[in-house]
Order: sequence, then structure tokens, then C-alpha cells
Amino acid sequence: MIKTLRLLEFLFSLTLAKAFNLSAANQVTVSVFNALGQLVETINTTDLEAGKHVLSFNTADYSSGIYTVKVQGNGFSAAEKFIVE
Repeated sequence: MIKTLRLLEFLFSLTLAKAFNLSAANQVTVSVFNALGQLVETINTTDLEAGKHVLSFNTADYSSGIYTVKVQGNGFSAAEKFIVE
């Protein structure tokens, strides 16, 4: 189960980071989808231990638009939108 989920934006950079806390070890998939719901990129598909995690990804190759980053694991799913200008 995810305790917290937040998107960190780095000003003057094309890098974003997804921060989240896991209450128990879990296999976690972090994916980015465009506004049409199409998969753009899968950032992570590994087992993670309980605790705080930060996964960063670069949006330099993304077109301008609205995207959703989704964190999924066994029994949980959370998502957050972001904009690439």
C-alpha cells in the first residue's frame, strides 16, 4: 500500500521525480501515459522494499501536453498528472 505519493518538479530542468512511501515490500510499476491514455514510458518494474522511494525521469523527449504518472503494485494504484510545456 502506498502511504504518500507526490510529484517533484525541478525548475529549469526537464527532469521530474516521483516520490512515494511503501508500507510493505512490493513489486512496483511506474508508468507515464499521455492525455489519450497511451503508454509513453515505463520507468520502473522492480521489487522495492518498504520505505521512501524517489524515481526520476527525463521529459526531454515528451511533446508538450498533459501526462499522467501512475504507480501500481500488488493491491494498489495511484496516479498524478503533470504538464510538459
